[in-house]
Order: sequence, then structure tokens, then C-alpha cells
Amino acid sequence: MSQAPRTHDASLGRAVYSLRWLFLPFLLGVLIAILALAWNFLVEGVLPLITDFNEIGNGGGGMDEWTLKILGLIDSVLVANLMVMILIGTFHTYVREIRPGGHYEPEWLGHANAHSLKTKVLLTIAGIGMIQLLSAFIDLEYGSGAPETTWLVTFQGLLLAATLAFALVDRLQSSAHTTDTPEPRGEQQNGGASQRSASTVLATIVYNTRWVQLPFYIGLLIALIAYLCAFAVIDLAPYFEEILNLGSVNEDAMMMASLQVISDVLAAGLVIVLLIGGYQSFIGPIHDRDGREPSRWLRETNAGNLNVTVASTILLIATVQFLFEMVRSDELGVGAEVSELAWLQGALTVSVVVIAVVDWLGRRSHSSPATTASRTE
Repeated sequence: MSQAPRTHDASLGRAVYSLRWLFLPFLLGVLIAILALAWNFLVEGVLPLITDFNEIGNGGGGMDEWTLKILGLIDSVLVANLMVMILIGTFHTYVREIRPGGHYEPEWLGHANAHSLKTKVLLTIAGIGMIQLLSAFIDLEYGSGAPETTWLVTFQGLLLAATLAFALVDRLQSSAHTTDTPEPRGEQQNGGASQRSASTVLATIVYNTRWVQLPFYIGLLIALIAYLCAFAVIDLAPYFEEILNLGSVNEDAMMMASLQVISDVLAAGLVIVLLIGGYQSFIGPIHDRDGREPSRWLRETNAGNLNVTVASTILLIATVQFLFEMVRSDELGVGAEVSELAWLQGALTVSVVVIAVVDWLGRRSHSSPATTASRTE
């Protein structure tokens, strides 16, 4: 008599728990959206960049325009990373645990839970916000864009506050659970008899959807090559001409040319960092011919510190651009309003600090003797 309600409650609990599979149509929609974004990225972003290279000799576009186009592509790649993280992380957290086994497991997936997933998503969105701020920084003209700049800085501040709040909550929750108790897994409860069940196959399929990011990285590589060619034609060639005619060029003009070269090199470095680090963080490990990771930076790259590296590079580009605008304003009497540029510069600086703090809190929250031992094995 007393076991009947328990059996009924258990059946009802299993039925309610099965509702988690309703996530699948939404995740399928996310996958379709990623594929549509990849098509738009290649057709509307990369191909026009290649065709624009033919117009360089006809006076079409300076390096600032090329940098804005590259930033737009980087924005799309960060959005794709965000969507893949949501797709795989949501399935792993709410539907069924993904265990790659002998395959590569991204660092962010090994620590994925409801709070850490939201924090990673907010970190990526904060990086996208920094791209928007840098684009506004470069595209800013004298006496225009003040309302847009104010809104961009306001939204970025609110986003950073939310990201920091989520990271603090995740840190407090991880501190409250000091014991390292392993969670029961479905295969262990069933005696390991259904390891190749339909849900296991589905989890493998969901995990392999990370490869949909490959078109973005291929397109980014093609765009980088076009950007480097434009850099050689638009920046380097006139720069060397100014060096040869050093006696007829004043000091401020030479400094402006040097700062422009540095800014473009940093923008190309940002693409390379995102290209290599993004592949390492989301798709698979990168090794040299001897099977070893070629650098300490790459060995320590994951989704968290990749955001910090991208954010710090964006801040460097903005700093060089800020100095360039100050020199141009002093030399030619034209340029963007310095106070508005300083406002954007401050927002970018605060963004880098908050992203670094959130990444540090995340590493502190998920570092434990057990995980450290598993990484050293």
C-alpha cells in the first residue's frame, strides 16, 4: 500500500524529467541559424572583401575601411562561437552529459553547468560589445555619433555589470560546495548496458556540431590574406616612400604613418589570435610536427583566456587609434572629438579589466585538486 504512491511519484518524476528533450527543436533551430550565418559570412562578408581588393588601385577604400570590414567578420565569428557554445553547452547541461571519451574535450565543456555556461556566454557577448565599441572608435567623425556612442557605452556597462554578477554568483556557489562528490551518470545507473543507446549517439552528433565553425575560420583566413595584401599596398608602400623622402616629410606625418602601420598590424594579430585560439578552444587541439603544442600561449588557450587576449588586443588597437587621432588633430586641425574618443577608450579599458576578473573568478571556481590531477595525467 505504501509503495504505490512512491511508484507513482517515480513514474511522474521520470515523465517530467523527460521534458528536457523539448530542448532539441530549439537546439536544431540554433544549428540552422549557425549554418545560415556561415553562408551569409562567406557570401556577404568574405567575397566582397576579395572583390574590393581589385579597387585599391582605383582609389577605393583606405585601411580604416578595411579594418572595419575585418572587425565585422570578427564579430560574426564571435557570434558563431557563442551559438556553438550555447548549442553544445545547453545539451550537455540540461539534456544529457557529453563525454567525448578519447576525443578532444574543450576546457569550457568540462566545467559546464548552468551558471558557468551563462558566464561564458556573457563573456563572449562582452567581447562582441568591445568589437562594436572599437568599430565606433575607428568610424567616429568630428561632431557626430555622440548619441550612438553614449548608448554603446551604456549597454556595454550594463553587460559588464551582469557578467561580473554572474561570475560572483558562480564563485559563491562553488565555494559553498567544497566536497567533490561525483554525480551519477546514466550509464552507471543502468550498469553500462546502454552506452551505445540513441541518446549516446545523439550526444556524439551534438558534440560534432562544433565543426560547423570551420567555414568561419576558413573565411577568416581568406579575409586575413586579403587584408595583408591591402596592408602592403595601402600602408607599407607609401610608408617606405616617406622613409626615402624623409627630408620632405615632417615629424608628425611620419608618426601618423607609423601609428597607422602599428594599428593595422595589431588588427591582423587580432585575426590570427582568434583564428588559432578559436580553433584550439572549440574544434580541436593544435600540435606541431612532433606532436607538441608549439607555444605556451597556445598550450594555455581556452575559451576564457581567449576572451581576455582578444579584449586586450582590442584595447591596444584603440589606444593606438586614440594616439593617432590626437596627432592628426594637432597636426591638421581635424579629427574626432578627443573627449568622445576618451569616453570610448575608458569603456574599452573597463571592459578588459572586467573580462580578466571574470576569467580569473571562473578559473578559481572550477579549480580543484581532482581536476588538477586529471589534467596532469
